[in-house]
Amino acid sequence: MSRLLSLSLCLPLTGCLGLVCGNADELEAGDVEGLIDEVRWNSEGAQWMHPGSSLQITTDSGDGWRLTVVARTTDEGKDVVDGVEQGSFPMRITLKSALEGGWALLYPSTGGSYSTEETEGGKLLLDTLEDDTMVACFEFDASDGTETISLENGLIRAIAQNND
Repeated sequence: MSRLLSLSLCLPLTGCLGLVCGNADELEAGDVEGLIDEVRWNSEGAQWMHPGSSLQITTDSGDGWRLTVVARTTDEGKDVVDGVEQGSFPMRITLKSALEGGWALLYPSTGGSYSTEETEGGKLLLDTLEDDTMVACFEFDASDGTETISLENGLIRAIAQNND
């Protein structure tokens, strides 16, 4: 009984799966924010598209970083692009590799890249889609093979790019 009570209290607050996209209305369409190794990161130009069998979210370079997230399958094993087309929100995706849901890349302005494929990865929650603006939140660890960095409290309002 106490286990059931604990689960019912957890779901409305956090979803118990790690991510809740709060404060999304405070972002303008096309904006992204988060903490990279505990330093505030903001960028603009966030777009989403689904070329082929994956959903991609990209940002312009801001505060020294650029982001690309690719999502292929949900944690339930469903195709993300099908879910977007059917309006099946929210969707939870493990960010690790092409074989494990999806992956994320962070590009510093100094060159190189950091990938979730080199780490334990993280999570992406595709929360809502309204008027071609997708709200998502994310957190992950990424590595360049030498150094690992963390992106936490990631929140994005990405604008649809032509998906033809």
